[in-house]
Amino acid sequence: MRGRAARLAFILDVAAEGRLSVADVRKVLDGLRLAVGRHLRESSSTRIPALVQLRMKTLPARAEVTKMIKGMPRVWKARQHAKKKLVGSALKPLYEVIA
Repeated sequence: MRGRAARLAFILDVAAEGRLSVADVRKVLDGLRLAVGRHLRESSSTRIPALVQLRMKTLPARAEVTKMIKGMPRVWKARQHAKKKLVGSALKPLYEVIA
């Protein structure tokens, strides 16, 4: 399942487990998304208690490089801007629920 169907299934599962309305779960998830985004912009690292730790990694810009591949020179274009990558890792309480 992907996209909207997966999101709706997740929201329905959370609503059923917590005995909440679907509208309340949507509001909480939207608030969580905004709060996590703000914390990542400020400190590039945040933790959702008992679930995951999220970090922003910055990949540096790359200069143009010429490499020999099968005896022929190949040019790798320069990447002008640094890229940001989101890295997440599950915390121990989440592993305990899964196992």
